[in-house]
Amino acid sequence: MVPDAMRHLDLIVFLPVASRGIRPRSHENPRFRKRVDAVMRRALIDDDYDLFGETTSPRVVELSPCPERRLAELARCVRSGQISSMRP
Repeated sequence: MVPDAMRHLDLIVFLPVASRGIRPRSHENPRFRKRVDAVMRRALIDDDYDLFGETTSPRVVELSPCPERRLAELARCVRSGQISSMRP
């Protein structure tokens, strides 16, 4: 089910947890947030579930933890046509 759904995506952007990034809400548990970040990194960046090896797989990019850089990085990915290429 997940691999089939992935074919409908062009790009997945991973925004890592960082001290300068999106601030947690007051009710969030910081340790849980870091654990979720680690799980998402393994799933998306490390491809622990073998979801991104096909030519139809979406491109996965990790943007800077620095909010001031993210939009420029995303625009660069889109302009360069990387979203239609296979994940490295």
